[in-house]
Amino acid sequence: ELKNTGSTTLSVNKTSVLINGEIPDSTDIDRTPNEGFWLPGETLTITVNADPGRAKIVAENGIAETTEYGG
Repeated sequence: ELKNTGSTTLSVNKTSVLINGEIPDSTDIDRTPNEGFWLPGETLTITVNADPGRAKIVAENGIAETTEYGG
C-alpha cells in the first residue's frame, strides 16, 4: 500500500510498477482504487502476482518508492 502524501491528484493508470527491474504483464497487477485517480491522502493498493522480490512503483510525476515483498 502506498499513500499519496502530496497535494496532486495522480492517474492510477499512469502509475508504473516494476518487479525485479522489469515491467510485468498488466494482468499480473491489480490496482485499487481502479477508477483512475489517486487523490491526495488516498491509499493505493497494488497486488502483484509474482514470486518474492523487489517492487518499484513510479507515479506519473516521477516520484518512486521501492520495497521488498513476499518471502
